[in-house]
Order: sequence, then C-alpha cells, then structure tokens
Amino acid sequence: MNNRHMVDTLIVGGGLAGALCALTLASVGARCVVFEKSRFDDLLARDRRTTAINSGAVPLLKELGVWDSMASGAGLIRRIEIISDGGRCTFDDALHDLQPFGYIVDNAVWRRILKDAIDAHPLIQWVEETGITGFTSDATGITAMDTAGQSWRAQLLIAADGRESGVRALAGIDAHRHVYPESALVGTVRHAQPHHETAFEIFLPTGPLALLPLKDAHASCFVWTEPTDHTKARLEGSDALFLKALLAQCGGVLGDLELVVAPQIWGLTRILASTYVQDRVVLLGDAAHAIHPIAGQGFNLTLRDLVALRRALQPQLHAGLPLKDALSLYSRLRQVDAAVMAEATHLLNTLFLNSGILPAAMRRVGLRMLNRLPILKKPFVRHATGVSRLARLGF
Repeated sequence: MNNRHMVDTLIVGGGLAGALCALTLASVGARCVVFEKSRFDDLLARDRRTTAINSGAVPLLKELGVWDSMASGAGLIRRIEIISDGGRCTFDDALHDLQPFGYIVDNAVWRRILKDAIDAHPLIQWVEETGITGFTSDATGITAMDTAGQSWRAQLLIAADGRESGVRALAGIDAHRHVYPESALVGTVRHAQPHHETAFEIFLPTGPLALLPLKDAHASCFVWTEPTDHTKARLEGSDALFLKALLAQCGGVLGDLELVVAPQIWGLTRILASTYVQDRVVLLGDAAHAIHPIAGQGFNLTLRDLVALRRALQPQLHAGLPLKDALSLYSRLRQVDAAVMAEATHLLNTLFLNSGILPAAMRRVGLRMLNRLPILKKPFVRHATGVSRLARLGF
C-alpha cells in the first residue's frame, strides 16, 4: 500500500484497544490498517495481566463475534466484597437482576482471540514491528510515514498506543498527568477455598488489594497497590515471603495461597488528554485517558470510546461522507465520562489512603451504613456495570 491508496483509518497500537478499535469500525464498513511496533508473540509473552470487563460491554463483544470464545474462559463476578478498617459492604447480583457484574479475562487469551478475528476480516490489515514517525494532514486526508519509510493515506489517524502515546506527542496534544507514588503488583494465585465468583476489594493503609475470580473456582488474580519502594522490595524477596505477606494482607479470605503467575510491577499514572480530537487525529483508550485501577474501570472506558466512535462515524461511512465531520460528536460523548471516572477513582484512592483514627472510623461506619441500604447501592452498580445514563453515553 502507498499514499495513492486511501483507507478510512490508520490505527496506531495493536494492543487490546487498537485491535478492538479495528474490529469495531470494520463492523460498520471502515477499512482499517493497524500498526503495532512489537511482534505479536512478544505482546503475548510480556503481558500476564487480566482485564475486568463490565456487563455493559457484552453486547458490543457479541456483535463483533468474539464474545463466545472469550466467555468460555472468563471468570464471572457475581458478588463484590469491599473490606476496610473492620467495615464490610457486599454487592451481589440481585442488585443487577441476577446478571454478573462483570468478567475477568486473561489478556493473552483475549489478544489471541482478537488477532484471529482481525486476520479473518477482509477490511483489516495488520502491520507489525512498525510504528509511525510523522504525519501531515490536508483537506482530503492524512498521510503518515512509518518506520520503514513507507507512506500511508487515510481519512483519520487513531491513537491507540497507550498512555505514553507517540501519536499524541506528534500531534502536539497536551495531557494532564499525575504520577502516583504507588505501583501495582499483578499476578495469579490458587487458593484453598473456592471464590464463589466473588471479587474482593480490600483497602489497606498502604493501598488497595483486589482479588478477582478466574474461571477456575480456586484461582484468582490479584492487583496489589502499594508505594513503589514497597512493591520493588517485595519483588526482590522470595516467592514464599511474598505469599506470606499477601496472605496476611488479604486476611485469609480465601485460605492458603499458592503462586501461579509471578507478580509483575506496573507504574500508575493518571492521564487526561486536553482534547481527544485534533484535526484528523483521534485519541482513544489510555492515549486519551488513564485512570487509577482501584475500581477496575479503566478498560471499560476504552470500550465506551469504541462504541461512541462507531456511533459517530457509522452514518458518515454509510453515506460516503467525510469522517472528519463527525469527530466533534465523539469528543463530546467521551470526555465528560472519562473525566468523571478519573476524578472518582482518584478521590476514592485518596479517601482510603487517609490514615488516622477518625478517617478509619468514618470509612468503617460508612461501609456498614451502605451495606444496610440497598437503595444507595444501586447507583454504584449501575455505573460500574456500564448501564447508568452517563456510562450509556458510550454504550
């Protein structure tokens, strides 16, 4: 392909966001090229994380034809236990009409399913070990130059290349950044007691610890957030020492633990781009917004980006009209939702890290009160599962 052959979108980034973006836009007739700077097999080897998907995302994944394969190996969340300072609050699926709150999907499995779907799709071209070094736009399109010196022509350039987005930098889009002093340790354990499809969110003085149920009733992944010097020190110790500390911090809610997937460390940064659209450049996923993982909502924001982008572009594609003309709708649909969720997770993290007798007592009493008042739980559930009015701006 050269610059004499125009496609609809050039998508930079072949991770979960970029792969799903290609499938989502191709589902309404967009011709897409996906650039991924790494080899696909290297992507699989590097990422041992899991991703939380709320139930509001399922219709999109079904429509794209990838849900059945994903669901067969996904863990279900039917119950959520929030524990802090001796207080406890339980959310069960009765609050969500007996539907799961969400699902836990292994990233490597998900990546493979999406890649297979891309390889089979006639409107998507996958180009790996290739990045974008620059671009220029004009009245009819955008021309991008790749790392091999080849030029590509499209109507839009979509940045799905993560929180340190190179495309965002090339476009000169500012991003408001807050680097957290904490990092997250992510891995998988087996446990003596079955999880009964329960996700545990345990708030500790040094940061939150989440245990998320996998398909195997005796296996859960963990996301353990602590000050970065703590997390680095834990990685330097033995597995036995790490498991002992993990067991102590989670209070033995699932019994004895066995390490299945060794922990990886991930730095935490909140990023909000000043705009999601600039000329013919579109930001989505972490390139547009990266939030604290405390509520497991980060990738659900990305999924809502994709639905909003498709909603904006579909009429243009079907009518043969310029795609650029619909971008303001996408920006309006997404920036409010992302900003609200970024602020909410930031405040939640700040609230539970606040030490002292009085804040701890307030958290304990607050959780107990919330646990006794289902009418107050419902709004939390609706937004967390992607069915609130604000969340539905995407879905």
